[in-house]
Amino acid sequence: MLTGIPLVRSVIAACVAVGGAALCARTAAAGEAGPDPAGAGLLRLRGVVLSPAGSYAGGSVSGGGYGEISGELYLAPAWSAEIALAAPADVHTTQYDLHASPQTLTVKRSFGAADTARVYVGVGVDYTALSLVDVQRYRGIQVSGGSFGWVSQTGLDVSMGPHWAVNADLRYLGDLRTNATQGNLHVRPDTLNPFLIGGGISYRFGR
Repeated sequence: MLTGIPLVRSVIAACVAVGGAALCARTAAAGEAGPDPAGAGLLRLRGVVLSPAGSYAGGSVSGGGYGEISGELYLAPAWSAEIALAAPADVHTTQYDLHASPQTLTVKRSFGAADTARVYVGVGVDYTALSLVDVQRYRGIQVSGGSFGWVSQTGLDVSMGPHWAVNADLRYLGDLRTNATQGNLHVRPDTLNPFLIGGGISYRFGR
């Protein structure tokens, strides 16, 4: 079975952080700076923990950390699109170990002033590349080359100056399937559906 307690603690901590930032953002909404204009954008570097939330019988599954770079462009004030490109993360199961690289594209709505704290929410799609860590060790097991799914997102940027901010981010990947087989048999786990719990720095440009 899954060891869900660290995941629950992480998600609660992220939700508390987002809730606190929402209060700050509401206070800041009447401040000096409003939403970024169309054409402005952000570059981000994040460290992310992939924490599987799916469930299956007969074993355990756990994730690992990875690095990520993303670019965000404002399409209109308070509306933006973000694409995030990930390095491989390790996913360990009782049957096999995987490399998983989740790439996400989200449309986001932000709230609050850019010069204080700004909260955002988003939805979009993801493609996660999947491969076995050691093909020789898991001889006979095959996994799909990748999996398409949907993603939901929330997070915040806390300003550290005119261009820099600290970022906290939480995403949920829906319908992430390993589709692993051994001969004609299906090999569990099937659905991972992980949380991506991230933090890093943002650089704002174009304001």
